[in-house]
Parts: sequence; structure tokens; C-alpha cells
Amino acid sequence: MVYVLGLDAIAQREASPEARNELFVALTRSRGFAYLSGIGNYPFYDEAGQVLRSGSSFNFVYRKPKREIDN
Repeated sequence: MVYVLGLDAIAQREASPEARNELFVALTRSRGFAYLSGIGNYPFYDEAGQVLRSGSSFNFVYRKPKREIDN
């Protein structure tokens, strides 16, 4: 069982690949149940709910990073 407390902290940084990865790692570590807890109202909550309702599969949407990478 995995408990994810403070989902609002990830929702506030939803554009951050690192923050999204933290949640993804937590959810994929669960063998049965995952409990999510957070406060506030963020669009990210709808997205997370959609993933959870999708069952055993979900799609990733690739978004280019908002920062420029120097060569």
C-alpha cells in the first residue's frame, strides 16, 4: 500500500517533469492500493483521477520542456 500525502505540492508544480515523476514512481510502487491526499482545487487532480480511472493502462502526452537547453 502506498500513501501519497501532499498531492497539492505536486499539483502546484504540475509543469515540472520531476514533480510528475515523483508521483509516477509512488503509484507504480503500489502492488494493490494507493491513497492520494491533498488540499485545494487544481486541474492536475482531474488529470490524476483520469489516470486512476483508466485501469491498467494510460497514455502519456509528451510536452516539450519550457526551458531552452544550451548545446
